[in-house]
Amino acid sequence: MQLSRDSSAGLLIRSCTPGELVIGAERYRHSVLIMPDGELRPWSPPDIVRLQAADLQPAVASAPQVLLIGTGNIQRFPAQRLLAQILRQGIGVEVMDTAAACRTY
Repeated sequence: MQLSRDSSAGLLIRSCTPGELVIGAERYRHSVLIMPDGELRPWSPPDIVRLQAADLQPAVASAPQVLLIGTGNIQRFPAQRLLAQILRQGIGVEVMDTAAACRTY
């Protein structure tokens, strides 16, 4: 997969601090899904080690090229079987701490 900078006028993550994201002009103190079309959805995932396919279904259903998962202050990984399941659907997966995920987005 080739990565390239997206210069479109999409969402801008302005700030990422422990417990808060600032996306555009809005502050979020809860987890969010940022969909490929720019829609923001509230998200209440379980702890990353208990994450299941159903928890990611809204994001996976939109068939993104890459699923970028921020895991909070430290990088932690979901179960390998979950990652493999997503990869089998032709979706790349990147898991990193939330600050790194924000910079990558």
